[in-house]
Amino acid sequence: MKVLTAGTLGIWIICGGAIGVQADNGAATRDTVAAETSVATMPDSTSIESTAPLAGRWRASETTDEEKQRLEAIDEVTDHLGLFKRGRGRSRLKELTSPPPSLMIGVTGSKVTMDSGDRRLELELGGPPIEITGSQGTTRMSAKLDGQRLVVLARGDKGERTASYRASGDELTMRVVMTGDQLDGPLEYVTTYARME
Repeated sequence: MKVLTAGTLGIWIICGGAIGVQADNGAATRDTVAAETSVATMPDSTSIESTAPLAGRWRASETTDEEKQRLEAIDEVTDHLGLFKRGRGRSRLKELTSPPPSLMIGVTGSKVTMDSGDRRLELELGGPPIEITGSQGTTRMSAKLDGQRLVVLARGDKGERTASYRASGDELTMRVVMTGDQLDGPLEYVTTYARME
């Protein structure tokens, strides 16, 4: 597995995120999250062609309802925490789940590239996970195709995160499921993006 530093990728908002939220000594920390990373087969050419609608530049266009549902989901999975941890955890999760203003998805052969400005990640579709090492430990990230969806998986020591991307015309839908040892159940939310000209 290829080992990269989290500082180099800085990809948390796009593909990583806070799955385990802790408050120790008054400081909330974020741990990586993900989902199943066992992807053994390479995508065939038909599958690779199905990523074409995903390719391009997208701008965040989260609706009021989507934002409300995301914030309610954060409240639900942190409601069991003590007052101090709950406030810090909610604040950190709100920050980490806010969509970046823009997102670029590129597909070249069996490689997918995701970029949100100064944050960039390149993964091999159906390839082995890459390791990202940072101050909070190691995260394993991978990507695969599931029909028309691009699924980006991240797994850390204290949580998992799955982000699924599906394009329909000029709209991109990102569906996220996060779990973590400090969350009371999975955190699920949906964010939309609009294609940029």
